[in-house]
Amino acid sequence: MNLQQVGPTVISTDGKYTEDTTIRITAVKTDTDTPTTTFTGSVNLAEVDHAYYSQNSQLFQQRVTISSGGTATFTARSVANANDPQNAIAPDPAHIKTTNYPVYRK
Repeated sequence: MNLQQVGPTVISTDGKYTEDTTIRITAVKTDTDTPTTTFTGSVNLAEVDHAYYSQNSQLFQQRVTISSGGTATFTARSVANANDPQNAIAPDPAHIKTTNYPVYRK
């Protein structure tokens, strides 16, 4: 599976001030490095190293369903606390991985 950020991260307008990142997940044939447009199914997600998306009681989307075309998009919402709030040091970047399929890296 290939995970790719689509567009910039934006601050939500719903009053919760989450940082919302749209992510495209695409099934990839690793032997040919090409998208697999016939793939359908559920892909499980997890955070890597930090719990930025599930921090502060935010619900982290732990599964994405690809229903056609081998690709889907979802929004990851983060309300991570700063590393050093008094000095306004932002948290480290959040990272997502798939757990039931290998992450494609080229």
